[in-house]
Amino acid sequence: MSAASKFYPFDRTNVFYNLQDWEAMLGKIVELNPEAADSISQVMFEIIATAQARGRVQETIDTVKLGLEWIFPYTRTHQLAFTLFLFDAEDGLRESGGLEALLAAALEKAYAKESEKATQSKSSMGVGEPGSIRKRAKPLRDKKSKKGKRGKKKINTV
Repeated sequence: MSAASKFYPFDRTNVFYNLQDWEAMLGKIVELNPEAADSISQVMFEIIATAQARGRVQETIDTVKLGLEWIFPYTRTHQLAFTLFLFDAEDGLRESGGLEALLAAALEKAYAKESEKATQSKSSMGVGEPGSIRKRAKPLRDKKSKKGKRGKKKINTV
């Protein structure tokens, strides 16, 4: 049975991105660019088909991770990192210990936050409890927002 024949029905409430999220993330890309819409839809469909195939979930995950590595140079984060690199090269960041010190401190905070979340998840949910992995893997949302809404942070580039 093909992924196309198994597409419907699906649970539109069992999602981590709702329609508004998809619109916010991809709307501007696909609205005026049918080629981009076609390419993105083909990638999404291949992910579905491969994830549904027996024994290919890890391959699907690894493929998406490879895609994340590939897309990184096109992101705002990459642009900001290069700008920081340039300031560091000009000795503009020496007062704060240099770029490596800034990034190490940021990573330390991120790892501490992740460790704290993992500890909270383990204490509030049994490790082997059904659904525990999915619940821990879901991104945190602002308590005031509705399901699927994400607070978008705007990053100003230099």
